[in-house]
Amino acid sequence: MEKSVKKIILIGLDGASPQIIDHLIKKGLLKNIAKLIKKGTFIDALCPYPTITASNWTTIATGAWPGRHGVTGYNVHHPGDSLDKIYSGFNTAECATEHIWEAAEKVGKKSILVNYETSWPPTIKEGIVIDGGGPNFQDDFHKITPDIVFTNEAEIYEFAYSNISITDSDTVKINKSNKICSAILKFRTSLKEEKEYFAEWNDESEEITIFKNKKKSKILTSVKKGNWSEPAFDKFLFDGKKVDTVFKFKLIHLPDKENDSFKLLCTSMVPTNEFTYPKSLGPELVEKFGPYHPRGGWESSFAVDPETYQEYIDMYNNWITKASKYLLAEKDWDIFFAITHTPDYVNHLYMRYYDPITKDKGPFSQEQCISYMERAYESTDKMVGEILEHADDETLVVVVSDHGGKAWLFDIDIRQILIDKGLMVVNPDNGQVIWEKTKAVPQRACYVYVNLKGRDPQGIVEPGEEYESVRNQIIEAFYDYVEPNTKLRPFSLALKSEDARVLGLYGPRIGDIVYALNAQFGHEHGQGLPTSQFGIGSLGSAIIMAGPGIKKGFRHKGMTGIQDIVPTLCYMADIPFPDGCEGAIIYDALEDPSFKMRKITKLEEALEKLKYAYERQVSITHSRF
Repeated sequence: MEKSVKKIILIGLDGASPQIIDHLIKKGLLKNIAKLIKKGTFIDALCPYPTITASNWTTIATGAWPGRHGVTGYNVHHPGDSLDKIYSGFNTAECATEHIWEAAEKVGKKSILVNYETSWPPTIKEGIVIDGGGPNFQDDFHKITPDIVFTNEAEIYEFAYSNISITDSDTVKINKSNKICSAILKFRTSLKEEKEYFAEWNDESEEITIFKNKKKSKILTSVKKGNWSEPAFDKFLFDGKKVDTVFKFKLIHLPDKENDSFKLLCTSMVPTNEFTYPKSLGPELVEKFGPYHPRGGWESSFAVDPETYQEYIDMYNNWITKASKYLLAEKDWDIFFAITHTPDYVNHLYMRYYDPITKDKGPFSQEQCISYMERAYESTDKMVGEILEHADDETLVVVVSDHGGKAWLFDIDIRQILIDKGLMVVNPDNGQVIWEKTKAVPQRACYVYVNLKGRDPQGIVEPGEEYESVRNQIIEAFYDYVEPNTKLRPFSLALKSEDARVLGLYGPRIGDIVYALNAQFGHEHGQGLPTSQFGIGSLGSAIIMAGPGIKKGFRHKGMTGIQDIVPTLCYMADIPFPDGCEGAIIYDALEDPSFKMRKITKLEEALEKLKYAYERQVSITHSRF
């Protein structure tokens, strides 16, 4: 190995499967990723189960299986809490093992983490962390408001992931006096703070002015129809104090002779000096690159037109790109990790209509979804190419996904299966669990918990014989179940917790039963095994590696998993293995897997020669030091 690894750049593409990457490259897209593949090794990798975000980005950063690091799903459940209580898996406090950036800091190496989900609160002292929360509003550590769409339409948009909805009471009312139109824009933050802005425009104009108050004494910003505003600045309540925020508007539609619709998008807000570590970096980045949009328009994607959403994706990726390039050029670093969630977002929105196997299942035509999906992936590829301009010939580059994505036919109602078998009882009026009659409940993506006496606060099932009987009943119910539309059995496996160790799931943070669904069922990812394939999608991870000592033009498909990335990086870059690391070095990807052994052998031979020379010198001088 002529060059040694001095630096590491890892770029995460959430939800990008090897099959989709192959598919798009064959169509002539993803030119930057294709170039990287030619220069290095492309691995069709396995990822831990469940095939889900928080647990798998934690595995990538630690080299540990979910059972070891403790983040056993998108959320986590703490033993002893009520079975309906869960916590965000994106909080670093939930991780029981060490991250690679912590291990690197012990030997004086500095890390930069940009939008690396599961990296907040920061666990390093000398490096840089930007954001680090999850892909939904409730997983944001710095949330003030999500995206808000102000409209006068009668439609109701439910933002299932943000707990914010535009209902009739929130819908704006257009007031008109002579030719002057106006509307009050009401904001309600995550801390229940309420604020009103005042929008005004001439009915013959295609531009609105937004004022900070109804007196119109202070202009917030202005925006033309079809355009985005310049950044708007204001103060909102966060963590008990007023903080600076920066955000944008897009005027999607103004009432005209053909359409009375008013639609105005306001981007999500984060406190300018709270979303980075150190805090002083936030205002610096916002001044240079504008507002930070942590979720790339995900919560408004259900309420805006696809073109607006694509523009939002571009803003999200462009901000990550510009901030990354600035930090790589201007700050000290040895390790750089960044993530874009774009592939996963568009998988959830469009995959069922993009894939020919399910193209007629939704409101979008396949032609539309081809355009939406591929434009978003191209935006991601552009980001990868620009960031990797900072990789020199001593930089080890990794592009990796935490899981893949696929189309699906039907969802499976786990609750109803348990209810039908008499294992779960709910109030028919509100669906709430009647705990004193319930023996088992589903929880998170792939678990069923027995309502166990002595462990769970509302437990009714006795440990021992009754506990085992209930577990057996659950497994039998799953394997017997036939999905009514397809007449197929949807469960690929149902395991007792002690048998789930083969999946990397063990310890007190998993359910009493672990189940998985066949590829046709469930959603885009989460409940399917990492080997699942359906249509042109799959749930495995992609690992692309290039740089010193990495094979060129090599495609690998074996037992390699994303837990093996950190051990390989540590081996190549002389970083201590993090505490709790369980993965293996990816020797198949190395040009010379034994180069370290040969290096040690040479050093040992040199040491022996030095010892011999020293002894000869001592023998002739008759003195020792």
